[in-house]
Amino acid sequence: MLRRYRMAAELTQEQLAERAGLSGRGLSDVERGLHASPHADTVSRLAEALGLNQVDRDGLLSARRRLPASALPLMDRAALPLPLTSFVGRQPEMHDLRGLLNRTRLLTLTGVGGVGKTRLAVELAREALDDYPDGIRFIELASLDQPAQIAFAIAQSAGVPERSGRPLLETLASALASRHLLLVLDNCEHLLAAAATAADRLLQACPHLRIVVTSREPLGAEGEVVWRLRSLTEADAVHLFQERARAADSSFAVTERNADDVAEVCRRLDGLPLAIELAAARTRVLSPGELLERLNDRVGVLVSGKRTAPPRHRTLRAAIDWSYGLLDERERRPSID
Repeated sequence: MLRRYRMAAELTQEQLAERAGLSGRGLSDVERGLHASPHADTVSRLAEALGLNQVDRDGLLSARRRLPASALPLMDRAALPLPLTSFVGRQPEMHDLRGLLNRTRLLTLTGVGGVGKTRLAVELAREALDDYPDGIRFIELASLDQPAQIAFAIAQSAGVPERSGRPLLETLASALASRHLLLVLDNCEHLLAAAATAADRLLQACPHLRIVVTSREPLGAEGEVVWRLRSLTEADAVHLFQERARAADSSFAVTERNADDVAEVCRRLDGLPLAIELAAARTRVLSPGELLERLNDRVGVLVSGKRTAPPRHRTLRAAIDWSYGLLDERERRPSID
């Protein structure tokens, strides 16, 4: 929370520390979670230096708490999203990717929007945790819109403080040089050049570092191995539909009466996980047969995603719009053959 307010105020750690009358190291330790319960007076001085209103000030003060000691090692080693749904299928891909990750230092998962790149990358990283004594860091880039923010996002996740007068990427390279660490850079397609530069600089300086990237396009960086993720097999697609439909309606089951309709829905949706999940959520009000009848308008019927999902994944239309927004003017023109 403190880091978020500091970024919004466009202050470096040194600048905020000076305003609040604190040491730069002390502020860095608070932001990195090494002092989970800082003194109330320290937090009040930081709130004053940030110019927070009363509501935000109270929120910052109420965030003072000490985490259970048992929670700290896991948080420190595996800073990964915690999925709230089951991971379905992808076992052959997982096996092959584990082998690739052992042989390459820059692995990029590509594929169309909604094919499951992020989820697969998270599961791959979780399985590989024991290979990285210094842990795993997951960096979500979709919300960033400036190339320079990539280095800051990595530094923030890895707990590397800025140093006045020194490029942040250089500071990062020095700080991570001896770490056995895995970085997951998620959703790089809109910042390809900057992501490629950051990956290349860090991998050259950090011999024990490996990076997994998810992107709709390869980075084009030296040493990059690209894995194109395909749609689900029919069996896995049906399994996914059933799992997500049961989340929407606990009484749902694939039976002899609806099995053909479920399989056809999954085929019509090209085995795309995002589309299947959106379709399965509609079983609250539509049977698989009724859903199949409405799939002539695939974009129109798949409009009720989870409110907590990333905006680009809440509907099939949003996923298409995100892809369209990445095209330049020439690519947006329809081709006439």
